[in-house]
Amino acid sequence: ENGRVYVGDYKGRVHAIDLETGDGIWRYEPERTSLFGISFGESDRILAPITLGGDRLFYGNEHGVVALNISSDSPSVDWEFDTHHRVWGQPLYLDNQSVDIDIEPTLFITSLDQHVYALNAEDGSERWSKDLEGGIPGGVTFVDGDQPRLYVGTMNSDLVALDLDGNELDRFEAEGWIW
Repeated sequence: ENGRVYVGDYKGRVHAIDLETGDGIWRYEPERTSLFGISFGESDRILAPITLGGDRLFYGNEHGVVALNISSDSPSVDWEFDTHHRVWGQPLYLDNQSVDIDIEPTLFITSLDQHVYALNAEDGSERWSKDLEGGIPGGVTFVDGDQPRLYVGTMNSDLVALDLDGNELDRFEAEGWIW
């Protein structure tokens, strides 16, 4: 968007890069505590693609998901949601402008803690969560239609279909993990 691409790295940094020139526009680096040159604190690795929603970037790390406000060239954290485990899948952002359904701005995330979460994208509060009884390494897939659905694969070899309120609609058992 706006000729920029946003990427995260293994050190938890987020980079805004100019698509045309490849030049860095800005870099956000999470705060860390260090003593005698040794960095302490939690690891903030960003393993999945970053999602853009309005003036925010949403990305998972080793502990949950972060909403980074990018309304200026000095990005700052708006909110964080702790899943108590890693988020390896790309967050899914839906609102009235991105899909043809009536939905408040919502962020759907998956976690290795076995849950799918629907979060208020404005403040990070939890709308609902669903325990799928298996770690979820991938993201959420949205399919629009007469009955919009979210599809999520688990490390228990299940592909689960949910409605937008977190109700399970269907479950398919595969022969191996679904990443």
